[in-house]
Amino acid sequence: HTDIFPTYSGLASLPETITKANNLSLNIASSNADSIYVAIISGSTTSSGTVIKRYGPTATNITISSADLAPLTTTGSNGIAYLEVIPWRYKTVALNSKNYVFMKLAAYVKNVKIQ
Repeated sequence: HTDIFPTYSGLASLPETITKANNLSLNIASSNADSIYVAIISGSTTSSGTVIKRYGPTATNITISSADLAPLTTTGSNGIAYLEVIPWRYKTVALNSKNYVFMKLAAYVKNVKIQ
């Protein structure tokens, strides 16, 4: 679809360290998004050490609770985890009597440590 890509300008302000015992507060204000996902990936598989949250298009300052952060795997001194803010938008189009969904998203990724 011809709509513009959603954007997020807060990558530089994302934390370098996430402490599982504390709530995590982030500013995820985005432009041109239908939804905003926040993903924290710290395990060797997606079934362990992953937190994914979805927020509406007007979300700005959000808090992820320490209880929600509990599944994250603590990184060692050389371990790497990722914090992603993913604004996306979609459009449904009918073509030849079938509905298709087209998505545009942008993933803003920062390497972080998990304590």
